Amino acid sequence: MGARPLGGDFTRLWTAGSISNIGDGVALAAGPLLLASMTSDPALVAGALFVQQLPWLLFSLPAGVFVDRWDRRRIVVLANIVRAAAVAGLTIAVATE
Repeated sequence: MGARPLGGDFTRLWTAGSISNIGDGVALAAGPLLLASMTSDPALVAGALFVQQLPWLLFSLPAGVFVDRWDRRRIVVLANIVRAAAVAGLTIAVATE
């Protein structure tokens, strides 16, 4: 008995999740490096890394309440659109500095 293919929906979900996780990893590494290139104060770099993780700390539990009640597909699409807009805005701000 061979393994059955998981289908196109799973492949798209897996691909989107992988790209999102790679982007998160790059942002997590690039944020402090960008700030370290702009300042030599280690406290500012550490503070910026803390602030970078603060939304997860503040919103993860309350977001779970809404995710359980709303359509998950729409939540994922909306969250990724908001994240893309935030990264695009940050990119523009850094590029025009």
